Parts: sequence; C-alpha cells; structure tokens
Amino acid sequence: MGWFLEAVIAEPTPDAHDNKLQRTVTPSKNTQLNPEQITLLNTRFEAIYDQKHKGWGRRQKFIHSDSIEYAMQRAHDGSKKHEQMAKDTLDAARALIDPVWGGVYQYSDEADCSLLILKK
Repeated sequence: MGWFLEAVIAEPTPDAHDNKLQRTVTPSKNTQLNPEQITLLNTRFEAIYDQKHKGWGRRQKFIHSDSIEYAMQRAHDGSKKHEQMAKDTLDAARALIDPVWGGVYQYSDEADCSLLILKK
C-alpha cells in the first residue's frame, strides 16, 4: 500500500487514484507452506498463547476452535507442548459453562475464563 500513499501525496484530488487500485492478483500455484513459513506460523501461534490463564486471547477468552484443533493436530504429530496447550485451554474453558442454566457462554469477560456475572 506504500505506492498508493505516495500517489495520494503526489496527487491528493479525490478519485484520482481509482484506476490504480485495479491490480491483478495471481494465486499461488503452490498450496504448501515452505519451512520458513511453518516456523513463523508456529512461533506466532505459541507467542499469542496465554500461559498464565491458558488459551488464546488476552482480556477475554473465546473458545478458538481453530487454535485448539491446530494444537491437537500438532499433539497428534507428537508435540507434548501443544497437547498440554490444548488440554489446558479446554480445561479453562469449562468455566464458561453456566452452572445454573447449563448453557455455554461464548466468551469470558475476564482473562482467566471466569465470568464477572458469576462473581457478583
């Protein structure tokens, strides 16, 4: 997008750059991630995991099914670390079950999967 900002600075007239937004996107012929991309993905995936409160997310905890599934797949491939991440996350998410009505809350309003409504 740097090229677009430079173009706007050079010619700030509204609508002067509509034709420059027409870019051709060519899909990759290779659908596989290369080893560097896999390493980066795993590094970022592990970096956003909340070790203290278990799960993905900071202030609020959602049940990130894709993250849990990915951790479980890595566990299936032999990663004890990812197995523990998945187990701990699912264990913490049990706090999202409503003890009175039996439903499941979509997310917590606290970092540790607890619910303020149940603390009152």
